[in-house]
Amino acid sequence: MKSVKVFKLSQYAKLPTRNKSTDAGLDLYALETTFLPVGKTVVIKTGVAINVPKNYVGKIEDRSSLAAKGLRTGAGVVDAGYTGEVGVVMHNVSNIDNAHGNTRGFLIEKGQKIAQLLLYKVDTPSVEEVKELWTSERGSGGFGSSGA
Repeated sequence: MKSVKVFKLSQYAKLPTRNKSTDAGLDLYALETTFLPVGKTVVIKTGVAINVPKNYVGKIEDRSSLAAKGLRTGAGVVDAGYTGEVGVVMHNVSNIDNAHGNTRGFLIEKGQKIAQLLLYKVDTPSVEEVKELWTSERGSGGFGSSGA
């Protein structure tokens, strides 16, 4: 893939960018100023639609600088074929006292880098029901089954 097509849904939207040519992720930008109170989750608009190619998926990930402040992304899959606006689900899990009025939280500024989009090649196999459970060395051992 040489390029990914991006459509600006707003004249104020910023196209995704890479800071360095070797960066894996494309930086996504906030379309609007948004306040994110401590312990809350918001969807931050980006103002862009991204044409993820067939057999790829776009995965929205944290920016390390924001994650270090307690701002985490979630629910970040952009499927090929999705033509709507890319939104960034952001959780404020911090205790940072960046007050806005009387509410503790974090102010995301319009045009601020808020997340990064990574594009991964994926297989999309069909689902086949089987009548018998397969066996393996691990078996059904889950959390903690491999030791501390």
